[in-house]
Amino acid sequence: MINYKEFEVIKTILNKGVSNAEAVYANTHHYVFKDSDEVKTLVASLEKKGYLKDGEISETAMIEIEPCK
Repeated sequence: MINYKEFEVIKTILNKGVSNAEAVYANTHHYVFKDSDEVKTLVASLEKKGYLKDGEISETAMIEIEPCK
């Protein structure tokens, strides 16, 4: 299950076409994340869950976020 902050990371990757934690942090509302290290941790968590691979969003992630749209 994806939490709010993980959803924001995925949404930013989809909408802005970015692929790394620094770019995600730079392209979001800063009140969502406390710093880029938090985004790095979230990206690592999403990769571990299989929702991201090499900066690309997996089909599993797309299915998971469908109800959130």
